[in-house]
Amino acid sequence: MLPAEPTASSVSELSKGDVNNTDLSAGLNVLGAPYGFAFWNGSWEAAGGSGQGASLPLNEWIPLKVTARGSNVELYVYEVKVVSTNRSLRRGQIGVLLQGNKECAIRNVRISENAPTCFVIMQFTDEFDILYTDVIRPVCGSHGYRVVRGDDFYTTGQIMEDVAQSIRSASLIIADVTPDNANVFYEVGFAHAIRKPTILLSDKKRERLPFDISGFRTPLPPPPIRVFSLQELESLRTGGQRGHPFGEDAWVRRVGEGVENEIDPPAVSSPQIE
Repeated sequence: MLPAEPTASSVSELSKGDVNNTDLSAGLNVLGAPYGFAFWNGSWEAAGGSGQGASLPLNEWIPLKVTARGSNVELYVYEVKVVSTNRSLRRGQIGVLLQGNKECAIRNVRISENAPTCFVIMQFTDEFDILYTDVIRPVCGSHGYRVVRGDDFYTTGQIMEDVAQSIRSASLIIADVTPDNANVFYEVGFAHAIRKPTILLSDKKRERLPFDISGFRTPLPPPPIRVFSLQELESLRTGGQRGHPFGEDAWVRRVGEGVENEIDPPAVSSPQIE
């Protein structure tokens, strides 16, 4: 049994104590299905099953494995995936429930933990590549997240299926909604629909957000700020670039190894960055 978030429709019907006692059960003989999931939401609800009409073997050990990545939960029997469900989980205790009219037992219970995944949604251009590689990825990595983006996939299947699966499996979504990019908004909508924790980023150059997301808080850096890649910073330090490429009134943000410093640009022909 895994601690799970209550469904949106049931939050108002549950007391405060009951909201923290909703669970997702995965296993055998679940609400008429030989293999499946059931959700405790004040009463048991089916959350996916397979093998209807089949009989479970008796008097032998049946190896089970449950994986939970983000809101994507899968049940394996004999190392074969038999059923999956999508449910937002919460921090809490993992439990075991045994119920029947004859003796039953479990053995060799093992729990392993993988790094949580942050899936990044953004436009694939040079400007956003720098934001991804030099800011988002190192900052999230320093907090223990594995960071991936849509162009990190090398599969032969449909791209959107890879994206949808990545959103389901992620613990956190970061999306840059600065440009009007239909693909970005589609993926953000999908993430919101499955109640995925999402951080929206936007630049000041965008004056107004679309109405549907205008109520969300979005970090808006003060203009004019340019995020330099580590290679550009090194070139500036060594005098490889002359002039003032970011403007006399600009600020410089130095990003590297999780450290951010903002300094006034010196009034010289070539900026000096300490």
